[in-house]
Amino acid sequence: MNRHAARVPATVLSMPLALALLSIGGLVIGLTGDGWRDALCSGALALPLALFLFHFLRRGTPPSRSNQKDRP
Repeated sequence: MNRHAARVPATVLSMPLALALLSIGGLVIGLTGDGWRDALCSGALALPLALFLFHFLRRGTPPSRSNQKDRP
């Protein structure tokens, strides 16, 4: 797919919406229970942060130039 091609809004917003729902669910679970629910809450709230750090640190590496061999 072309990088600049038009995308359907549902495709673009699906992952942020899933992370938002996971975060809200983690907050509700953390407020309503103890024990194993606290561990589930910590995991649910740490996942968006872990994904952000993964992509932020990966952003610093230059992209592969293997696709651009035929360009002048």
